[in-house]
Amino acid sequence: MSPTVVLFHFPPSDTPERTADDGEKHIADVKTVHGSVIEFQHSFITSEERLSRDNFYPKLVWVVDGLRRKRDKEQFFNALKDGVQITPNPMLMKIYTEESRILNEWSSSKVPVFFDFGEEQRIWWLLPFKEGDWSYVVPFSRQNFIDFNLGKMRDEFNSFLRNFIQSSKQLFNRIEANRRRQQVVINSRRRFLPNHVLRRSRRL
Repeated sequence: MSPTVVLFHFPPSDTPERTADDGEKHIADVKTVHGSVIEFQHSFITSEERLSRDNFYPKLVWVVDGLRRKRDKEQFFNALKDGVQITPNPMLMKIYTEESRILNEWSSSKVPVFFDFGEEQRIWWLLPFKEGDWSYVVPFSRQNFIDFNLGKMRDEFNSFLRNFIQSSKQLFNRIEANRRRQQVVINSRRRFLPNHVLRRSRRL
C-alpha cells in the first residue's frame, strides 16, 4: 500500500488552497476535520521548500514515500536492525541517522513526519527531536493514522502526537538521570580500587 492509496481515504473536498503574505499560493493535499494539513511527498523537495511549508501551515503532517528511491527502504530497515530499542510497546527505536538517507534528509523537521514503505499494517513516525547523531522512530498503525485524521478516534491527532512526544522526552530524561547516577556510583567505587585493578579495567 502506497501513500497514494492512503490519500484516497480522504475526501477531495478537504483539499485547501492558501495564499502566503508574499502572494505565493500553497495547495496542500488534504485538510482534515481537525484542521491539520497532510502533505503526501512523492518527489524530491529541497530543505528550504520543506521549511517554508513547515512554517506556513500551523498543523502540518508529512507522509513521505519511502519507495521513491530503490535503497531507502533497505537502508532504513538496516539502520533499524542496528538500532537500540528504548521501549517494547510501543516499539520506540533509537537509530543512527547517517545510516539512512531518507532519515537524514528529514531528521531536522520539527513537524510530524511519517515514512511509508508500503507495509500493509504500519507506517513509521519520525519523532521531531534528535540526540546528537541519533534519531527516534516508532511504528504507527496505518489504519489508526487514517482514522485519526478522519475524526474517527476519541483524541485529536495532533494532541495525541504532542502527548506521546512529551511522555517520550520524560522517559529519556529518566533514563539519562539513571545513567548519570550509575556513573557516579561507578566513579566513587573506582576511587577505592587498588591501582593494579584500575589498570586492568582500563585494558578491558
